[in-house]
Amino acid sequence: REHGEDHQEVAVALLSLAKEQREAGARDAQKDSLEKAWRILDRAGETKDKPLLVETLTELADVLRALGDSAAANVALQRLGSVRQAPSPLEPVSPGSASHVSLVSPSPIADKLTALGLSPSELFGPGVASSPGLSQGSPALSPPPAQRTTTTAGAPVSTTAGSPDEKKEKEEPEAPPQKLQRLVGKSPFLRPKDLPGLFNQIDADGDGVLGAEDLRSFLGDYLGYGLAEIAGYHKAHKGDGPGVTLEAMKANMEELDAYCIRDRMHRLIVRKPGAFGGLQGVDAHVEDCVGCTVLICDRTAEFFADGLVNCRVLVGPCSSSTFVRNCDGCTFWVATKQFRTRECTNCTFYLHCHTEPIIELSSDISLAPYAAEYPGLAAQFEAAKFDPERNFWSAIYDFTGR
Repeated sequence: REHGEDHQEVAVALLSLAKEQREAGARDAQKDSLEKAWRILDRAGETKDKPLLVETLTELADVLRALGDSAAANVALQRLGSVRQAPSPLEPVSPGSASHVSLVSPSPIADKLTALGLSPSELFGPGVASSPGLSQGSPALSPPPAQRTTTTAGAPVSTTAGSPDEKKEKEEPEAPPQKLQRLVGKSPFLRPKDLPGLFNQIDADGDGVLGAEDLRSFLGDYLGYGLAEIAGYHKAHKGDGPGVTLEAMKANMEELDAYCIRDRMHRLIVRKPGAFGGLQGVDAHVEDCVGCTVLICDRTAEFFADGLVNCRVLVGPCSSSTFVRNCDGCTFWVATKQFRTRECTNCTFYLHCHTEPIIELSSDISLAPYAAEYPGLAAQFEAAKFDPERNFWSAIYDFTGR
């Protein structure tokens, strides 16, 4: 069937099988299933099946990297780049001062995320557009156009040009719904004392459940969470009903934590600029995640990454220290005053660091200067008193003496 009209169905079945094999830890079998799906979709042509092909190549590159086949992973990523019409990832160049450390050329995070099939609108919301004030490809926030639907007894009604109804609409336009202003101060999910009261605050329409629009307004507009995370939370915990109940929210409060992202698999998680309420002393944690993309686009005091596997993590200006420990196969974009990594393998760091980066008990580490951009980053650098021209990313200090 893979050569006939049902090739897409076969590829979907193989992708589903590969996910089961990944969860079972059968990496070699997962690789074989993904390679078969790639061949089927490639043979059929990329235009019709582009989303499937992007998903297949992304998963394949991850598993090949996990298996230590960097050459094959690069081939998959290069093919992925051509499918998405994005630049291919850069190869490491001259070795660094330590035998297990290499220095790489700058590769902007936008290129990496585009190659993974992530657009600015997916990261920052539907109102994202290009702005002349930012470099090409960087996202800028703008309000989405208001949309209006006229209904009678629950059914849409169309009006003819020049009719009284149409004239009345033009004279009395309906005001668009007001968005919640961004949070100022600590997150309401930080040790809340009145969960029913917090639930009622989120439940804007008062129907007793947290629907998709309730969550988008509170978590997205007010708290600065990403749309993908909000949609995933709603889908995972609404059960058979239209929304999340108070009991379901109580049972899954850890997933709503603003400052600690823990135990996630293959998720896209965003904290938008201003998500930390303008606080100066926020410590952020990302722990025990697999295959995730985590974008912390706000200032922190300290940042901790522990036990990550095959993740991509961006961290905005960190005014004190960043600690990365026990991570494997990950890529980080980090702007920090002090940087330290311990017991990490096969990781790449794009660094802005005001002191010598410290490496301890780590291997196959690559370093390059910070190459990330998002709305408000320049202002965050200035607020953190970071000098863009002062960057010690390549002045590596290896505690192990290798």
